[in-house]
Amino acid sequence: MSRRAMNRRARESRARDKEQSEKMVSPRAGQFAGRGRGRLVALVVGVGVVLAGCAENAPQDTFDPAGSNARSIDGLQRMLFYISGVVGLIVFAVIGYALWKYKDRGQEIPEQTHGNPKLEVLLTILPAIVLAMVAVPSIAKVFELDRKDNDCVINEEPNGERARLACRSSGPRPGDRQR
Repeated sequence: MSRRAMNRRARESRARDKEQSEKMVSPRAGQFAGRGRGRLVALVVGVGVVLAGCAENAPQDTFDPAGSNARSIDGLQRMLFYISGVVGLIVFAVIGYALWKYKDRGQEIPEQTHGNPKLEVLLTILPAIVLAMVAVPSIAKVFELDRKDNDCVINEEPNGERARLACRSSGPRPGDRQR
């Protein structure tokens, strides 16, 4: 095919594309007008919820557990968050390294082959080990908390309108702050 014929076909193709794009229906002017207002409302509600959780003199504080059970659960929770954080950092580092090392530099895509069996076994066993590291202390803590004699009694009235929880403890009261 001659160069002149190729140029003519390219011009015709561009003209067809332009014609088709002009035929496309554009959205009405006011169709998306309320989107900004909804985002503003969501932002204000979100900020309000976050600020509502910042009370200084709240009787219950997640970051300052008062009872022995609460301190025990807090220790477990912090350990699990630290493990999760380390795993997250490792995942982000590996993904970042892979993106940097194997970024597209215009080369051909290599022939696809099957995976590395040793790597696949490792990537199957490693998450199982991490789950065991999380599951063993969690289950042990559940049984430890179940064994403790909390001397708590639940009194339910027959009509089901109310339930009262009465606990007798020799430790400090919930409002007492001890450090």
